[in-house]
Amino acid sequence: MTLFIDSAGLMGEFEDGKFVELSELSPDIKNGNIYRGRVKEILPKISAYFVDIGYKEDGYLSFKDTYPANAKLKKGQEILVQIKKTLPPPKGHRVTMEISIGGQNLVLFEKKLQKFSNKLKSDEVKRLKSYGIESCYGILYRTSSKNSTRTALKNEIEDLEKRLKTVLEEKNFLPVPKLIYEPNGVKDFLKRSGKSKVIINSKQIYDDYRLDFENLILDENFSIKTDRNLSKDYNNLFEPCVNLDCGGQIIIEKTAALWSIDVNSSYGDGTDFEKTALLSNLEAAKEGARQIILRNMSGIIIFDFINMQKDEDKELVIRKLKDELERDKSQNEVYGYTSLGLVEVSRKNFGLSLRRLEN
Repeated sequence: MTLFIDSAGLMGEFEDGKFVELSELSPDIKNGNIYRGRVKEILPKISAYFVDIGYKEDGYLSFKDTYPANAKLKKGQEILVQIKKTLPPPKGHRVTMEISIGGQNLVLFEKKLQKFSNKLKSDEVKRLKSYGIESCYGILYRTSSKNSTRTALKNEIEDLEKRLKTVLEEKNFLPVPKLIYEPNGVKDFLKRSGKSKVIINSKQIYDDYRLDFENLILDENFSIKTDRNLSKDYNNLFEPCVNLDCGGQIIIEKTAALWSIDVNSSYGDGTDFEKTALLSNLEAAKEGARQIILRNMSGIIIFDFINMQKDEDKELVIRKLKDELERDKSQNEVYGYTSLGLVEVSRKNFGLSLRRLEN
């Protein structure tokens, strides 16, 4: 597995000439960013503070979004704030002092609490509570947590605790203002890289992080759009038709209401249609999940798999699709086969949409 940061606007992972992950390399302010800021103005008439976070537009901090609740801040006071909602200039971005770090199934809060998504059923909440997972921070269980084991949730909490602890420890450092945490930003990406090598084609980005990370390789000639192996896979991300190794293909289309993924079979040798259908559907489930993640499909996604007669074969395909989507950082849910024989998936929007890079 090799990781990369391409100054053209993307970072991610690839293996054997195919992308495993893609995300946006963006310096822009966005929801979830955490800053060391400084109270610039106190505005009692609108019950808010203006906070300098290092941009032309100050952060807008409502009195009710302070932590502890209704804390009395002073002009010049240095505080941690998180972007709650970005707004177009000249409006100030909405910020909060209630700091949180989100994962795939959980959100950790500085404030001690325990919450569950409203979409979780009572029996699912009861099961999650029975795990007896504790933290010195507050925990919100996302809808996707219902499909997770205790071990998986415990591991995720431990990772989130480390990240939140690191953020909170930077509260009193200099300089102020400064961005100290960006969800799925460069620093977070490099921390997750472990000891894997990371190819970077920007000397500025390389110089910014080379002292903190020893696994960086500067290669200013690297580009995913011109690399012989990666360029083909990158260009395929903008094509509706994706060929499968088995000889079949999937056709990906976007309408106003949903995404559709239609599976077409290879012809096989004609001796065992059910076996050919199962093998094609299993490969389509794997590649379809990869395309969903890489293209950042969101909303309703419908798979039209090749028709199969055996219920056990259908279960194998559903299990394969769920397994492949487990590595997705976005919230997703596989609902299974509908009465019309289609498979419905829902997914929350997460970061980059490749459609806007098409040209």
